[in-house]
Formats: sequence, structure tokens, C-alpha cells
Amino acid sequence: MRPIRQTRFNKGDGNCFNACIATLLDLPIEKVDVIWNEDNWLKQLDEILHPLGYCFIEWNWDKDSQPWHWVGPCYMIATGDGPRGCKHSVIVHHYIDPDDGKHCVVNHWDPHPDEKYLKTIYYVGVLFPHWEDMPNDKAHVPTGAERKEVT
Repeated sequence: MRPIRQTRFNKGDGNCFNACIATLLDLPIEKVDVIWNEDNWLKQLDEILHPLGYCFIEWNWDKDSQPWHWVGPCYMIATGDGPRGCKHSVIVHHYIDPDDGKHCVVNHWDPHPDEKYLKTIYYVGVLFPHWEDMPNDKAHVPTGAERKEVT
């Protein structure tokens, strides 16, 4: 993972989230040109991610009732109140503490040069692969008898 710094800093027009996506996918920030103050930002993001074989799933942050059962140790993008009076996005690392089994989230990368991270987290999101778009040698999707019912 090559850390990418944000290049725009104006309130409402910064590209910290773009820098987080670029960092996680090892892309130049110019390849992740999403305008976050528009209503269709998720559609814009999907148009970038889908050809690369990924989708982005985001949910409201509530550390006591997260869908941790389907998210193992991984890097996440956290969005919330930044220290400069506007929304901000950073990369955090989610892991399970080996001593007590609790889910933990720690700061990993702040694309802003001052690296002050977030004051409050409102959302977290994860990049997931589009399994149907991956070459057969990279993914195996169980079919028929291989599938097991979840009880």
C-alpha cells in the first residue's frame, strides 16, 4: 500500500476520500476523481471501482453494534468530523484483539499533511471484490453441493 496525499483542501471540495481509495488500490489520485458534494457520488465511485473488480460498502458507525461478523481484519475508510471543522476521511485498521477477542479500530493513514485524523467517526466503509468479475483462477464461488446452509 503506497500512501497517497490529498491534493484539494477546500471545505466541501477536498479529496481526502479519493486519496484513501487511491491508497488502498495503489492508484494515482487522478484516477479516483469523485466529487463528494454531489448526490451521485456513489455512482461515480462505482464507475471507477467496478472495472477494477471492486465495490464499496459503507455503513453508519456504532462501535457497539457493527456488522463485525462479516468483516474480518481489514483496512477501512472512516469518515467523520475532521480537526479543521469539516468532514474528513482516513484509513483505519480493523482487527480482532488476540487477548480478549474484541474488535478494535486504530488509525492507519491520514491523507491530510497535518495527520490529525478524526475527532468523530460517522461512517466506515470497506472495499469488497466483485466476485463475478474476478478471473476464475482468483476466486472460487461455491455452487450446488458445495454450498452449505447457514443456520
